[in-house]
Amino acid sequence: MVFCLFILGESPGFCFWKIEALRFTIYHDRRVAVAQGQVVITGEDLTIFASRARYEMETKRLWLSGPVKILTPHGDWLKGRAAFMDLRSGEGWVDGALLFIRKNKVRVRAQRLERISEDRYVAYQAVITTCEIDCQKVPPWSFRARKVVISEGYARAHWVSFWVKNLPLAASPYLTLSAKRRRKSGFFFPRVVTGS
Repeated sequence: MVFCLFILGESPGFCFWKIEALRFTIYHDRRVAVAQGQVVITGEDLTIFASRARYEMETKRLWLSGPVKILTPHGDWLKGRAAFMDLRSGEGWVDGALLFIRKNKVRVRAQRLERISEDRYVAYQAVITTCEIDCQKVPPWSFRARKVVISEGYARAHWVSFWVKNLPLAASPYLTLSAKRRRKSGFFFPRVVTGS
């Protein structure tokens, strides 16, 4: 048996959400709905799968426990152990995150991935590659960073290193990459640039 709960958000593009689950509990005094068992949440731009969801009607906040999987219509997906979303602002986080961006075939594994605003993301303890990432195997090559901030078309990494399998080849305390330009294949040597 599947129960449905319809919720409304205030953020553009996230105006209508539908929650389906095997079991619902609604706490009227706290205005909280808890969905458990094969939870599927669908909105205009996202489909979310989780084992459990807790929705606070007053604040429009959604807490998910996993495994959690978030799908977009473009073929991008995000998996994790637990997640939080503020349906008003679009902010949120995913713990134990594994992100796949279909357009560039980029994969990001992070201890935590946060969405700070519409165009600003932060990944902590991140591994970034275009190779398949398996939790038991090491990708053929990857960048690893303590913190990566993605905003305004740039990725800024702190304490970043370049790895081939289990071997670190280069390291830098800070690295900025443009996410705006088209990618080119091959290995390009870094160049030193000085500015005033």
